[in-house]
Amino acid sequence: MTARLLVALQFGLLVVLGFPPGTEHGRLALALGVMAVGGCWLGWTLAVNPPPNIHIRPVPKAGGRLVTAGPYRLVRHPMYLGVLVIGAGPVVLWLGALKLAAWLALGAVLVAKARLEEAALIARFPEYESYRRGRRFLIPGVWKPGS
Repeated sequence: MTARLLVALQFGLLVVLGFPPGTEHGRLALALGVMAVGGCWLGWTLAVNPPPNIHIRPVPKAGGRLVTAGPYRLVRHPMYLGVLVIGAGPVVLWLGALKLAAWLALGAVLVAKARLEEAALIARFPEYESYRRGRRFLIPGVWKPGS
């Protein structure tokens, strides 16, 4: 998976380098680059924790397993981080109050979902509490509320 991530980042960075900064093309390249990073992160997360194990609702799937590998070593909610990074792309491209407000609201919704999910994970997997103490909440190296 690391090799695929590196190749995706390579091509994303080449796209960014191909557009002059400070132009509409430059903003487009930056937005696409941001979305590519989010997409790669989300792809890595889904490779480690594939859809049969995940649930769109913030509750563990019946028969699901606790995943602590891959991006889950860095943050407790890597899927939500990937969605937020992908969502930042349009904000970069069409910066405006409505886009920024929608992105911030998306962040608030995902944090609320993550908190509900954590309560359910603690109840379902006794080992989640010790895993939780050793990981950031949403942003690697930055945000660790509720620990």
